[in-house]
Amino acid sequence: MSKKTLIKAIVVLLTLTMVAAVFAGCNTDKNTDGNESNSGDVVDTNDTSSNTTEEDTARYDSNGYLMDDLPDDLWYDGADVTILGWSDTACTEFDVTEISKDAISNSVYKRDQAIQTKLGIKMKYTLTAGGAKSLTNFKTAVSNAYYGSTPYDIIASYTRSTAICATDGMLYDLSSLPSDSYLNLNKPWWNDSVIEKTTTSTGKFYFVTGDASTSLAQMIYCVYFNADEVDRMRETSPYELVESNEWTLDTMMTMTKNYYVDLDESKSVSIKDKIGVVGYYYDWPALLHGCGVGFVTKNGLGEFILDPNIKTGRGLDVMNDLLTWTTTEKSLCRGRDAEGNTMSNFAAGNSMFIITHSGAAITDLNDVQFEYGCVPCPKYDEDQETYYSAVRQPVTFFGIMTNVKSDRVEMITAVLEAWGSEGYRTTTPVIFEKAMKDASATSAFMSDMLQLIRDTAWFDCGRIYAQEMLYICDKPGDYLAAGTSWDNYVGGEIEDVEEQGLTTLNIMLND
Repeated sequence: MSKKTLIKAIVVLLTLTMVAAVFAGCNTDKNTDGNESNSGDVVDTNDTSSNTTEEDTARYDSNGYLMDDLPDDLWYDGADVTILGWSDTACTEFDVTEISKDAISNSVYKRDQAIQTKLGIKMKYTLTAGGAKSLTNFKTAVSNAYYGSTPYDIIASYTRSTAICATDGMLYDLSSLPSDSYLNLNKPWWNDSVIEKTTTSTGKFYFVTGDASTSLAQMIYCVYFNADEVDRMRETSPYELVESNEWTLDTMMTMTKNYYVDLDESKSVSIKDKIGVVGYYYDWPALLHGCGVGFVTKNGLGEFILDPNIKTGRGLDVMNDLLTWTTTEKSLCRGRDAEGNTMSNFAAGNSMFIITHSGAAITDLNDVQFEYGCVPCPKYDEDQETYYSAVRQPVTFFGIMTNVKSDRVEMITAVLEAWGSEGYRTTTPVIFEKAMKDASATSAFMSDMLQLIRDTAWFDCGRIYAQEMLYICDKPGDYLAAGTSWDNYVGGEIEDVEEQGLTTLNIMLND
């Protein structure tokens, strides 16, 4: 029996019932700083506010999803809640006003209707450009509202757009919410990695994300693989390697050895060639993070510092391995003037692996003619305790403007809590289900892997505060695309990051 046939036989035996609850919560793991990260599960075991257990008191819907703790009689009598969101989001996030043929858009519509009906409020959206090329535009929109004394209740935008509003002092310190706040960050619909990674030495943090954002479930880095090509090359399936704890960077590199074929006979790597692994320059750092190497960590005082691994030891080893891989095995790692779309190479069946986002099956793999699957970015070695699935920047972060009237804060937190809670039950399961509908996907294995990828979603201050950190997050990919040793960066530009970027984070976010 071939590996492919074996996989299909096992798939038949695996349960498909986890589709409804696959994204329900995150397991306890260790982050790159060695700290415990409790993201909860369907049952919230972190709430110790009463003598009864969560199992005794928690409310569940008809599908078994945990309900929020918002009072049933909480009602704001038709009050408007103003939201500034980003209009250039890659995923359907906001202001869907009618039912359509698109399942995700419909889930967003149902989510917002449920929030408004539940709380007796009206969600008033204002959308403006806020993506990577529109940071200044979004910051200006927030500034105009801030200095014009007409603050929005909720800021909901691209990672970096929200971050620059925080460093400019325009976002509320969520650690100082009043006692009547309804925001319960122990619940499974909130991601605790982003809170832990961005909390300052004085305990301040300014934004949250989780199931309130439709983009988080779709924008976590992972590795998609062509199962037909893996089988043709008589390699072990990545699914089996994950199961046996052998899915490591070295294993992935070994699988692509001598795979390259110059199909277009151009005598240089091109999008038309047969390539072991493809990815944009800004995707490749996900492999570095998958090995447990970040950009920013904290010292014993809770101050932001550069992750020592980015300059020495493991970080240098990984970058040297990636440089060798991208040059000798001719992987595709293009810079800002990228030739073509790397996904087109994978979709055509011309690559074994692609470094991409978890929602790629929804947007890019509808018409492929081969069987594919996805796994987390590989570990550094088998001793690494967990996978680290770096989150891409096109994820919506939610904050509250600093100068909203104090008597509105309670209502705003109720809306945010309902937003996360309803997203957990309404939008995230639909996103997952849509990702699984393609007949080319090995569905049961995909279920397990998407669960694992989401459970190990990983944030880094150096990626979130990219502008303040002089775009250190882009540098590994830049250097790999240029075929330049990482030692050159460590011996030069990185000093500016330490002297300027970290100072900005430690001073401005604590101010």
